[in-house]
Amino acid sequence: MGLVSHIKQMLEDRLQEGGPAGLGYRVAWATAARELGRPVSKEELEAAIAGLVRDNVLAGRQVGSERALVLRSCQPKATRESLLMPDVEEWLQTWLLEQTIDDADIIDRAVENTSRSNVRGAGPNANPDFLSAFICERPTRLRSRFLEAVSFELKAADANINTAAQEAAQHHNYVHRSYLVWHVDGRVTPRDRIAALAKACKIQDIGLIIFEAADDVGSYCIEWESPRREPDALLTEQFLQERLSSQVFNRLVGEGRSDVG
Repeated sequence: MGLVSHIKQMLEDRLQEGGPAGLGYRVAWATAARELGRPVSKEELEAAIAGLVRDNVLAGRQVGSERALVLRSCQPKATRESLLMPDVEEWLQTWLLEQTIDDADIIDRAVENTSRSNVRGAGPNANPDFLSAFICERPTRLRSRFLEAVSFELKAADANINTAAQEAAQHHNYVHRSYLVWHVDGRVTPRDRIAALAKACKIQDIGLIIFEAADDVGSYCIEWESPRREPDALLTEQFLQERLSSQVFNRLVGEGRSDVG
């Protein structure tokens, strides 16, 4: 066994013994030198670490200011979006009741999970995870009614920021506002990613909602409000009809379709 292979095997053994805590970079370096009975160069240590990464054994992360070595099997996993959805939907019900529309009265409102809506011929990202819709009425003599739609794209803590923002923005032509809803999990992603999230959302012209504890309503924070757009009313109605349940759509739009515009 060559020297680098020997260091590699030794590191894997010590990581197995250490469990989820892993090994600090300097501790790993000192341990290698102690077990070999001679100094280990940085190049030798890095070659051994690179071998563990190639073998898909090692996952790197930061602990404070020190680089740490952690077995991939012990690396914390982000909570899956499917597990977050029920709690996020519950928060959205609270959000829904707090909403107001400028210069208009809200006649009715609803929010639904539309992540699995079956839209014929649509691509894999054609559905926002949640859609909310409002029937509003302006207090004028004509009592003109109109439809307001808002989309939400939920992402787990380890999602790609730019891809997530692009997905949340792809419904611009159909809804009045769009939000990226992001789970902030300190085990997986540091809070300083929020600045990068906000920047990506501003570039895509969407809003940003973050939360830590999905089941805690007080954990949710609107970091960046979505700018409002004016999509074509007929496109909005069709978009909602294809994704909302028929019961909700007919309640909001179907009975008063001639008034919506």
